[in-house]
Amino acid sequence: APSLSHCPMQGPQAFANTVPPILLNSSKIPSLSTVNRTCSDPGVMVKSDLTADNQRPKFLKPIKVLVVVAPYYKEISDNLVSGATAEIKTSGAEFDIVTVPGALELPTAIGMASRLCEYDAYVALGCVIRGETTHYETVCNDSSNGLLMLGLQGLSIGNGILTVENTAQAKERSDPKKLNKGAAAAQAALSLLSLSLSWQEKRKDIGFKSSVRT
Repeated sequence: APSLSHCPMQGPQAFANTVPPILLNSSKIPSLSTVNRTCSDPGVMVKSDLTADNQRPKFLKPIKVLVVVAPYYKEISDNLVSGATAEIKTSGAEFDIVTVPGALELPTAIGMASRLCEYDAYVALGCVIRGETTHYETVCNDSSNGLLMLGLQGLSIGNGILTVENTAQAKERSDPKKLNKGAAAAQAALSLLSLSLSWQEKRKDIGFKSSVRT
């Protein structure tokens, strides 16, 4: 997996804001003075092209995606990662991959990364297969709700957690040659990022504008 070059530790100051800034096109580990640079800075532009090329957004500047994987079912997770990373590459983005023990840890890892790192979008990948107890419902609900809450805070997240009845369903949905849910999750994250950036760009034009020429 690529090195986590976009994840400098920022100390307590990184937790100052509930909604973290989204940093773009960073080729270096930034100093604390650059942490507040947001994606609405001049020169950071995005072109949303949701009507062509399978609704794939087109970005004018490099972006960085964090793929967080729960590899409890390795064959399934490997397929999900394959589909997601192929979609990210096709969109011209870069990515890092980290793993966590299970689906319940996916929202926690993304929340930590959003405060301590410099990723523009996030993809959560994992699989939950129904068993004999109610643990299935707990994992499905809590992991999905955790990702939803992070999304409502402003993060661009693609939910690629499969919640299925059996292994056959999981294989069909994870296979890049079949339903390819890994790619769908990556596309969702990138589409949300594109939408967020386009709205931030429009906000620059809101407010008082002087008619006096200087």
